[in-house]
Amino acid sequence: MIVILYLYGLGKCFIIGSELRKHERHHTEPVKRKYSCDICNKSYTTLQHLEVHMRQYTDELPHGVMSE
Repeated sequence: MIVILYLYGLGKCFIIGSELRKHERHHTEPVKRKYSCDICNKSYTTLQHLEVHMRQYTDELPHGVMSE
């Protein structure tokens, strides 16, 4: 059974209840950003987001992308 949760006022739908709770926490709890860039001090909630950010300082391309 699929349950669709609709968040009135924002016009957002969530298929899984845990996604709705995650979205609600985004608005009610301070964001914990434990991954920081040593160069510009920007911080991120996940290591993957920091890794993507760090690519701007190198010539590394995203996985699977070939340079010409």
